[in-house]
Amino acid sequence: MQLNSKVAVVGQRLKSTPEDVRSMPMAGAGTLNDGQVACDAGDGVRCSVVGGGLRPIGIVVHQHIGKNGTDSSGKEAYQQYDVPPVMRVGRIWVKPAVPITATGGKVYVRTANATTNNPLGSYQTSATDGTELVGATWDCISNADGMAIVQLRGA
Repeated sequence: MQLNSKVAVVGQRLKSTPEDVRSMPMAGAGTLNDGQVACDAGDGVRCSVVGGGLRPIGIVVHQHIGKNGTDSSGKEAYQQYDVPPVMRVGRIWVKPAVPITATGGKVYVRTANATTNNPLGSYQTSATDGTELVGATWDCISNADGMAIVQLRGA
């Protein structure tokens, strides 16, 4: 399959079937941006940022509306009570912390020992300081912009 990665943006979904994108109200402190991992806030209905032992469940889909907060860099972001679209099944562009050099490998999310280059919630290829995003695999190697596609099969 030919992918035109020159027009891709973080959080952009690729049309695929099946697909499951849920509107999940955001709970707790912090902000979520397009393409970032969303965690189950503990009730299966709300989502939260990575941290506090919460289970990663999906990836926030790129959308131009519904963001009422700003992140630390001043970019529009979802905050508490906003309702981000969270993809749980499908294919989506992300920006991993490390280059993806092979397809089919498990996707891990940094959940401990954050660094400048690997903050909490960053995508990685190993379980070191990370938690598996259950049902997710790398669908392509990194492009020139450092982006790659994640195939989600439901967490």
